[in-house]
Amino acid sequence: MRQLTRSELDRISRQQSILEAAEKVFVEKGYEKTSIADIAKEAVFTKTTIYKYFPTKNIIYYYVAVRGYEHLEDAFKDTSGSSENGFCELVNLCHTFHDFYIEHPRLFQIMGSIHHIKSANEPLLEESGWYDLWERLIEFFKKALRRGIEDKSIKKDAPIAETSYSLFYYLTGFYHQYYDNFKAIQRHPEVDQDRLLSLSLDLLTKSLKE
Repeated sequence: MRQLTRSELDRISRQQSILEAAEKVFVEKGYEKTSIADIAKEAVFTKTTIYKYFPTKNIIYYYVAVRGYEHLEDAFKDTSGSSENGFCELVNLCHTFHDFYIEHPRLFQIMGSIHHIKSANEPLLEESGWYDLWERLIEFFKKALRRGIEDKSIKKDAPIAETSYSLFYYLTGFYHQYYDNFKAIQRHPEVDQDRLLSLSLDLLTKSLKE
C-alpha cells in the first residue's frame, strides 16, 4: 500500500476537522439554521478553506451522515463476537443499535437524511465509500446469523442475506419513525417507552430463535 504524502495527510486531517465541527453544529442547530460561516467558526477555518474541501453545505451534511454510520460501525465492532452464541450476538447488535440511537438521536436523524441526498449524487457515493460501508454494516448481521445457525441457536432455515438486510432496514426505519413521532407518543402516558422499545427488539429477533 502506497504511503500517503504529508500534503495528503494534511488534507485528510483538515477534512476530518471540518466534518467533526460540522457534526457538532448540525446536531445543535439543524440543517436549515446552519451556515458555512457557522461551520467555519466551529472548525476555526475560513469559509474559503471550507469551500476548498467541500463545495456545498449539502455535501458536508452528507459526509456527516456517513460519519454517523462509521460511528455505528465502531459500536458494532465492540459488540461482535463477545456473546455466548449467534442468537445472543444478534440480539446484542440490535441493542447496540438501540443504544446508539438513545445516545445520539440528533445524529441519527442526520444519518436518515443520507437517503434523500444520495439519490442525486451517485459519484459521491463511490467517492465516500458508502457502498463498502453499507456492506460492512450488513456483514455484522450475516456473521451473527451464520454463527447462530452453526451453533443451533438460530433456526437453520433463516436465509442469511435476506434476514440481515431485513433486520437492518427494520431497525433503521423503526428508530426514524420513533424519532419523528416522539411527541405524539408522549401524548399517551400509558405507553411505557422503555418497554415499547424493548418489545420491538424482542418481536424482531424472537422469530429467529431455535
